[in-house]
Amino acid sequence: MTPTLSRRSLLIGSGGIAVAFGLGACSLIPPIPKRPAPTLEDAIGWIQLTPAGRFVLWSPRAEMGQNVLGGLRRIAARELGLPDDAIEVRVAGTADIQRVKATVGSDSIRELLVPLTTACARLRDEMRSRGITPPALRRPAAIAEPQHHALVTGAPVFAADVRLPGMLHAAVLRPAWRRELGPRLLGWNQAAVSAVPGFVAQLELPELDGPVLVARHPAALLAMRAAAAPRWQPPARAPDANTMVDIDTALARGRFTQDSGQVQDGPWTVDLRLDAPMAAHAAIEPRCAVARFSDEGLELWCA
Repeated sequence: MTPTLSRRSLLIGSGGIAVAFGLGACSLIPPIPKRPAPTLEDAIGWIQLTPAGRFVLWSPRAEMGQNVLGGLRRIAARELGLPDDAIEVRVAGTADIQRVKATVGSDSIRELLVPLTTACARLRDEMRSRGITPPALRRPAAIAEPQHHALVTGAPVFAADVRLPGMLHAAVLRPAWRRELGPRLLGWNQAAVSAVPGFVAQLELPELDGPVLVARHPAALLAMRAAAAPRWQPPARAPDANTMVDIDTALARGRFTQDSGQVQDGPWTVDLRLDAPMAAHAAIEPRCAVARFSDEGLELWCA
């Protein structure tokens, strides 16, 4: 028998298995934002069996292009012994599951794997205790994952892996600002670029954002980009990014408040500072394209 779960009770109705949340007494203190780590107690509320016999997975993460919905569905399906399409994935609202951390794509699977698999195992146990036979688990070795083998063996699975006879490699020297803002190239070290072994050509194409470097192999192209050392004149009215995020300098000048909407006096005064680092998302696949011209037309491989 599954042990009793604190702060939650299993509800059985019309053959369905779900989880109910208990709300404690409301406090007069305003809520302070938290980033709680997921726990088993949280995860038990993510997976349920409906009265119609459908498995529903409430995702505690939003989809941001990282395929977290598909990843969580796959995890639950394997632990429950189901095909992926037997699980309906729903994006949870605040009324559906307990409070969870904001979506961080890089952390989702790492943080949710163990709680979710354990919750699915608990659901199988609960099904047995209610006289419901859970699906038979499949052997992991019987589940083919050809993409995994390709990744660990270095197979050409990305556009950057394409290699064609006589292929050259090129890159554009781009400014840090959009071309619509009017940045201007002051100069770059063309002699140093030409001296790199593997150098092929330097091109000026007006429709692009800067000079084009052409090399015989990727290593030469990287060395040419480093040797170019381009110097750019910033746009006249472009704000400085470092100044924009320097909150301490802004605070030192006095009141720094942005009011939006209807702001009125309330029963509390909250003095709270939240600092979030400037961080760019790293691409999993290199951004590139491969083109091959022939008598039949143009063939493209795009990332």
